Amino acid sequence: MVIDNTVRSVNRLTGGLKNKILSQRGRLILEENRLVFWPTRGNPEEIVIHLKDIVEIRKVNTLLGLSREIWITLADGKVEKFIMYGREAFIEAVKERKEAY
Repeated sequence: MVIDNTVRSVNRLTGGLKNKILSQRGRLILEENRLVFWPTRGNPEEIVIHLKDIVEIRKVNTLLGLSREIWITLADGKVEKFIMYGREAFIEAVKERKEAY
């Protein structure tokens, strides 16, 4: 069940190869107790991030402050990186949901 209509089209940053940024297009959906990344092409496997595993979620400015990145740090030290519009509202919604959870 999707809550608060918090669905964003995103690019998930998956790494770099010889100065090229690799990314995967999809949707990032805030559900009741987790975030789900649904790829729209390429690897069809979803990525699930449970809210209880999120240590930090923050906006990151790169490329002279022109990017729209959010970084999600998990309890195991892994960092998931996404590019999206409307990141401030999305980050706030995740933080509010995490506090309520």
